[in-house]
Amino acid sequence: MTDSEIIFDEIASHGGKAIMSKKEHESGSDRIAEAAAEMEADIIVNVQGDTPFIKKAPLQKLIAQFCDLSVEVASMMQILKNQKEIEDPNFVKLVVDKT
Repeated sequence: MTDSEIIFDEIASHGGKAIMSKKEHESGSDRIAEAAAEMEADIIVNVQGDTPFIKKAPLQKLIAQFCDLSVEVASMMQILKNQKEIEDPNFVKLVVDKT
């Protein structure tokens, strides 16, 4: 689901299925919730518009986590090494432990 006609048209031009959001949302997560409410799906993968070149292998690894039926939500992450990204308040960060 997208609120961008540019993204919608790009997906459609490559044979993909895109859905325009029906209203304005505060976040991409809210937009995904709107889409999920109208879908029958076991897994919904949210690829943000600012990460269009994500590779297939990491997405497959992410989806594989749902083979464990106790997993309800999963997210990809990477170790940040670039100090500019670390200090950028708009760059999403995640803190985890070893488990």
